This record gives sequence, C-alpha cells and structure tokens, in this order.
Amino acid sequence: MSDDFGYLNARIRSRRSRLLPEGFFREALDFSFTEMLKVLGESIYGAGLTGGRLGDIDRAVALHLEAEIGDLPRLVSGEAREAVRLLLLRADLDNVKTIVRAKAAGWKREDVMERLGAGTLPMSLYGLMVDAPDA
Repeated sequence: MSDDFGYLNARIRSRRSRLLPEGFFREALDFSFTEMLKVLGESIYGAGLTGGRLGDIDRAVALHLEAEIGDLPRLVSGEAREAVRLLLLRADLDNVKTIVRAKAAGWKREDVMERLGAGTLPMSLYGLMVDAPDA
C-alpha cells in the first residue's frame, strides 16, 4: 500500500477514463428513453442494467460507481486513506438520511435500495437498515 496521493490520483484518473465521455450526456438529451436504455446497455453500465425502468438505470449507475470507488480506501494508507474515507462517509450520511426519510414516507424496500449510493458501508447493512421495524 502507498500513502502517496499521487498514486491514488493515478488510479482515479485511470478509472475515470472508463466512464462515459462528458459529450455523451449532451447527446443523450436528444435520445428517446428506449434509445437511452439501448446505449447504456452497450456501455460500462450494461452489466448492472437489469430492467427497463428509470430506477433500473439509477441502480446500474450506482452499482458501477460502487465498484469503481468502493475499493479506493484499501489501495492506499495513512492520510490518503483517511481523505478517501471522509469523502465516502458523506455518501454514508446521505444513504442513512434517505433510509430514514423513506421509512417516514412509507416507501417500498426496492424503491429505497435503488436510491442508495456507494459509501463505506456494505449494501447488505443498508438492506438491514431498510428492513428494520423502526428508524
């Protein structure tokens, strides 16, 4: 492991190159929903795309993001690891807030789970939070 921010930066840049280019999103504004599903199914998000709803797209993007950034804290040590963990803790906070709000609103489990993003906590733990009888 390395405590080098340069190493972490190189790993992040390498992964960024695998994302859809920025211009894709400008072009996608003109796509129909069916065309968008087709294009995303043929992209890096295709492996996580399991259905044809907007929520399925959100879930595929979240799964890909989790796969791309979930292991970053394990790649480095020291200050670099703590910096990455702090950034991911923000996602944990957002996820917990989403779960609490969803419980108050009476959302279904699958609707909550598809809105959660990558953080430091495993998705299985978020699932237990969603299934808990109270907040």
